Amino acid sequence: MLSLSSSGSTRSCVPGLTRRAWIEIDAQALEHNLKLVQQRLSPETAVWAVVKANAYGHEAGLVAPVLAQAGVKGLCVATLEEGMRLRQQEIDLPIVILEGLLSLEEWRLAQTWHLDVTLTEWRQLPCLEAYPGVAVHLQVDTGLTRLGVPWQEVGDYWPKLAGRCASVYSHLATAEDPGHPAFAQQVARWQKVIATLYPRPPLHLGNSAVALAAPHLHYDVVRVGLALYGISPGPLASLRPAMQVCGRILQIQEIAPGTGVSYGHRFVAERPSRIATVGIGYGDGLPRALSGRIQGWIHGFGIPQVGTICMDLSMWDLTDLPVPVQVGDVIRLWGQQESATTWAEKLQTIPYEICCGWGERLPRVLV
Repeated sequence: MLSLSSSGSTRSCVPGLTRRAWIEIDAQALEHNLKLVQQRLSPETAVWAVVKANAYGHEAGLVAPVLAQAGVKGLCVATLEEGMRLRQQEIDLPIVILEGLLSLEEWRLAQTWHLDVTLTEWRQLPCLEAYPGVAVHLQVDTGLTRLGVPWQEVGDYWPKLAGRCASVYSHLATAEDPGHPAFAQQVARWQKVIATLYPRPPLHLGNSAVALAAPHLHYDVVRVGLALYGISPGPLASLRPAMQVCGRILQIQEIAPGTGVSYGHRFVAERPSRIATVGIGYGDGLPRALSGRIQGWIHGFGIPQVGTICMDLSMWDLTDLPVPVQVGDVIRLWGQQESATTWAEKLQTIPYEICCGWGERLPRVLV
């Protein structure tokens, strides 16, 4: 049974209807996925969980404690604010800020909150000298051309950094496509970099794709995000999605043939139909571009979404359901044939964007 906090809930004429839509986060799925990743690693390789962007939309405040208890050795965030929020929850794992902090004030806050800082360019060296107590991780740009110090210059600066770096790392541009020429080029550059590092610090190059499929690149740490949330960067079917998006039926209408549904009447019923209006729309993160292209699931049966997805609402066709449905019942947006991955394919994007797109209006509930 789903347990919802009474905080902020509203009373309804329909018993049990307290929220229009929400996201369930499956704690057991997170633990299962972490174990599966760990099975691919040597005992000496640690997992750092990537919980930036609110844990890819899963809510870092719910996910991080579960993963910490399950055995991850560190957390990766993008911003100072993300790290501070996790510290406010009394999470005591190392928390690495992946984006470079460029001001002395930001470094002061990082030191106050016991957050690790990434050195992404040499202009940060005065900050490093001003705050010697901050743990520093050196990011090397081997070809992603995003953040990081130039790979050719690491050897020149390493004598100044050897005693300060908690780790040195890089990030692959084509980790999911090891046959791409850039993959081999980056690995070769990375190997040249680490040959200059003495004494050698902890090293990490791999994300989820590398963790699952490239054991020769595991090194001391792998930074795992997508796989922990149950979305595979490769053909690994045993991962379990940790996110389930739910919406309640707010109204059911019996409509005649020829009746248009929603804005623009892009869907017009060709037969007597039973249409449910559900309290979730593009204002919550349900992409409008998926109008008429997806299925939901209720009582184990698939139902098509029909008509244009609205800001707050969407319509679903119950006509062929073999079981009774009533107002207050829950439609699950992902099921046997729909997922963040299939939606991403339909929108020609990536599952990361789908998961991160769910808004703050949808409460996340750990189940």
